[in-house]
Amino acid sequence: MNGRKTLYIHIGTPKTGTTAIQGFCQDNAEELARHGYCFPDFTWLCPDFRSVRNGHFLVESVKDADGRVCAEAERQIFCRGMERIAELFRTYEAVILSDEGIWMATFKRRKSLWRELAAVREEAGFQVKIMVYLRRQDGYLSSSWNQVVKMGVEQNAVRSWDEYMAHIPKIRQLNYDKKLGTIAAALGKDNLIVRRYEPGHFCGGSIYADFLDAAGLTLTDAYVINKEVRNVRLAGNLHEIKRILNGMKGLGEEERRFLRITLVKCAQEPDIQRKYSMFSVEETAEFLEKYRAGNRRVAKEYLGEPDADLFDMDIPDLPRWRRESTLMEDDIIRFAGQGFAEMHAENERLRQELADLKEKLRHPLRTVWHKLWSRFAENG
Repeated sequence: MNGRKTLYIHIGTPKTGTTAIQGFCQDNAEELARHGYCFPDFTWLCPDFRSVRNGHFLVESVKDADGRVCAEAERQIFCRGMERIAELFRTYEAVILSDEGIWMATFKRRKSLWRELAAVREEAGFQVKIMVYLRRQDGYLSSSWNQVVKMGVEQNAVRSWDEYMAHIPKIRQLNYDKKLGTIAAALGKDNLIVRRYEPGHFCGGSIYADFLDAAGLTLTDAYVINKEVRNVRLAGNLHEIKRILNGMKGLGEEERRFLRITLVKCAQEPDIQRKYSMFSVEETAEFLEKYRAGNRRVAKEYLGEPDADLFDMDIPDLPRWRRESTLMEDDIIRFAGQGFAEMHAENERLRQELADLKEKLRHPLRTVWHKLWSRFAENG
């Protein structure tokens, strides 16, 4: 630490290991505190969001019953959150906030956030460091579309890849140079910590060591790394099945969740782990060329590498996925079979619960006796 109180704000980008970083910070809150760093809980301000997304209050959206934005309510949430940050600085040297939603929200709806943070830091006297991981644009875009379809909650969840590519959402902000320039204009270039989301560039060989290094810390054996919960990816035919299901009318939240879980279980079968790309090799090269000059400026301005590409420009020679795959029929059958197995298992569980309930109702005194005997045995 340089002696000044520091607010670190990790803003993603999406699909760059954000959930893993957040879980790591929460699991190691005590160890971070030993070094003067706090990873606070802000669920009291944003109860609808998981505690690991503790930076969400910066871009919280509030609307009235008619769907109109409540700007004053949003401002109050921001102010209350920053007041809490000021309180934490009485105890800690640094505070870490994280929410990948900040990347997209500050495209338009909360584009004033950077100026607001600049004003707060001047008034309160602490420094603000924005931490951002960047992923090569082709991987970022295809992974984002994949997740949108998998979760099935956005308008784009029913769009084919070609339709999605024809209308790439502006909130994705693939022009990293332009986006970072906006942040730098408000907070200063020196207050941006830019990292590549490429394993070969991770300091210390892992995302956890790299993140700590970005915050001025070092990964040691004192930190705990829990077994990561893998975010199973739907690819190829299974992903296409989910996209079509997203367009079905009349499905409730539970039904959609059941279908998603069934497909995810199918995706974990060893014989279905096929590798595809949504781009052909030629399409990838053409797509990346549009961003190459801007990416090189990012490498120069924020990484101090004036003659380097921001990303590894090697393009894997993978087949481009196409719906007419002869394997689609097999995958549909596999999906139907997995769904039947899931429903059968659930029916058996409910059948057993019903049988146990009938037994208790048939012999109520025996049930009471068993409870009393269990309590007696526990008390010695």
